[in-house]
Amino acid sequence: MNYMTGILKEKIINCDNLEDLKKEVLTNILTQKELWKEKINAIIEENHYTKSAFAELCGVSRITVTKWCNGSFPQSRELFIRIGFAANYNLQEMNQFLQRYGKYPALYAKSLQDSVCIFILNSNIVSHTYQTYKELLEKISFGEQEDNFFSESLYETSTALENILNLSTENELIEFINENRGLYQTSYQKFYGYVEAFIKFNNMDFSTGKTHSTYFLAESQQWSSSLRQCISAIHKKKWFPMRRKIISLGLHLNMDIEEINQMLEFAHMEHLCAKNPVESAIIYAVEDAKLKDMIFQDGSDELCCYVKQILEELELPDSSDFLNEL
Repeated sequence: MNYMTGILKEKIINCDNLEDLKKEVLTNILTQKELWKEKINAIIEENHYTKSAFAELCGVSRITVTKWCNGSFPQSRELFIRIGFAANYNLQEMNQFLQRYGKYPALYAKSLQDSVCIFILNSNIVSHTYQTYKELLEKISFGEQEDNFFSESLYETSTALENILNLSTENELIEFINENRGLYQTSYQKFYGYVEAFIKFNNMDFSTGKTHSTYFLAESQQWSSSLRQCISAIHKKKWFPMRRKIISLGLHLNMDIEEINQMLEFAHMEHLCAKNPVESAIIYAVEDAKLKDMIFQDGSDELCCYVKQILEELELPDSSDFLNEL
C-alpha cells in the first residue's frame, strides 16, 4: 500500500496503541535495510560493475561492498557521495540518493565540500568522479585571511547555488570560495544556536536560576560518547549534522515533533519521515508522550526512556542505531 507521507503521519498519530501501529502502518512500509539492499545491487548491476571494480571506485574493500549488497549501510555521508559518483548520478539524482537512502542533507551550497561536489556534478568540463572531487578540494585553501562573515539574510542559499552553477572552470570555483569564505563559516549558525538554546533550557535549575554544565546533563542522562562528541563539536561550531544524531539529540533535549522538525530544517534536512519505520515509531512515541504530559525541558530522561521502550517493544530491524543513542 502506497500512502502519501501526510496521510501516513495522520494514521500514526491516530493509532491508539502499538498493535494498531504495527497493523495500520509498519506492515505497509519496507524497512530501510530492504530498500538499501535493493538500491545498491541495482546500482552495481545497471552500471555493469564487478564488486571489485565498484569497491575501487568507492575507495573501499570488496568485503565492504559485499556487506552493502547484503543490507549493511555505509557509515558516513561521504561514502554515500562516493557511491553516487560511482553510479554516475547527476546533481538531482545525487541529492535524492543522499536524502532517501542515506538520510543525510542534500548537497548544500553553503557547505565548502558540497559546493565543490555541486560544481563537479554540474560541470561540462571536469570529470564526474570522486577522484576529481578529492583533487579539487585539496587545491582549495582559505590561507591566512581575516574572517569575513556574511549575513545569511543577505546571501541566500539559492543565490549561492545559482552562482556556483554559473561557474565554468576550477579556477573560477576556487576564486568564488576564497572571496566568500564567510559564507561557508556561517552555514549552520541557526542549527547551532537552536541546539544550544535547548541545552540551556534543559540545564537550567529553576529553583536557583543557575545553569548546569553540559557535562552535568550528559552524565545525568548517560549520553553515549559519540553524542558527547557531537555536542562538543556543536559548541565549537564545527559539527556537520547527521540525521540520526540530530533526532537522538532532540529526544535527549526533550523536544516535541514540531521542535525536532524545526531542528532538522535548520540542518537543511527533511522533517521526520512517516514512511521510515523507525521514524514513524518515533513520531508515534513522542506524540503519545506529549498526550501523556511527559515532555518537559528540565533535563530529565523520561522522554528518551519512553521512546526507547517503544522501539524495543516493536523490535524494528533498523532501530539498533537509535537505541544505542538513547
